[in-house]
Amino acid sequence: MGGALSRPALHPKADIVGNPNFAGGPNRYFLCNPHLAGRPRLGHSWGYRDGCIHRGAAGKAGIEHADLASISGLSGGLLHGDLGSSLVYGRSVLSELLRVLPYTLSLTVSSIVIGTVIGIPLGIASALHRNRFIDYATRVFSLIGFSFPVFYAGIMLILIFAVWLPWFPVMSSSLDGSFLEKLRGLVLPATAGSLGLIAMITRASRSSLLDVMGDDYIRTARAKGLTERTVLYRHALRNALIPVVTVIGLYFALIIGNSVLIETVFTRPGLGSLIIGSLDNRDYPMVQGLLVAYAAIVIVTNILTDLTYSIIDPRIGRA
Repeated sequence: MGGALSRPALHPKADIVGNPNFAGGPNRYFLCNPHLAGRPRLGHSWGYRDGCIHRGAAGKAGIEHADLASISGLSGGLLHGDLGSSLVYGRSVLSELLRVLPYTLSLTVSSIVIGTVIGIPLGIASALHRNRFIDYATRVFSLIGFSFPVFYAGIMLILIFAVWLPWFPVMSSSLDGSFLEKLRGLVLPATAGSLGLIAMITRASRSSLLDVMGDDYIRTARAKGLTERTVLYRHALRNALIPVVTVIGLYFALIIGNSVLIETVFTRPGLGSLIIGSLDNRDYPMVQGLLVAYAAIVIVTNILTDLTYSIIDPRIGRA
């Protein structure tokens, strides 16, 4: 098992900066679209005249020509944290990213917590009652969770729990109010984002636990007279968590991408709403900065997932 998995990276920062997806992803987008249609819609007076950009403003933003030279200049700024300035807001792209990033991260983490808290117990129950009613019901529930697109799940949650049963707000765009009000506004978006994760964790934990429960050391633990509860939670579950951690790491990046749909459906601020507005306004420096942010989040998530493997199973860290 240890030989099949690579040793976690010793220098995560080097992996982030050196990863080709960090700067290569945004550049591939602009290289494949060298003649992006339309001009930016400027929401301020800087560089604006008769609906067009001054050449000086475009040059300052680095988008006067969407060619190798301009893209090279924009990529060079990444080395010292300069993502340029927004053409619409007139502020630093990095400052805008940091302003909305907490809302997307709170949505993502909440979805992960809901999916993990519900998915792992369902997977355990399904494995312990294999080929019984609980197992069949759990597998059907997982299939339904896979089948619901996140935007459709969000709309149905709004109709049921915000319109028909007014328990939660229809829109979660309010950034003011008490902690409980913000939490109420986060429940439906996080639930919509967690449905697919619940299904994936349920299936992964069920399959992994069934494999582990048939190993020799589990039969030895039972032969020593240990209770089934002790065998399950002290010996079997920890070794069965490796595939679950993999699913969580992959789905973290997926929820970050799905934030575009979730934040649009629930009128919620975040990276998804910002990238939709930037594309609509043709704010190309902001779009590139957002693509860099998405790539960085995915890379960091993959590194943390690899490091978690060695915490759960120390044999992987020694491999």
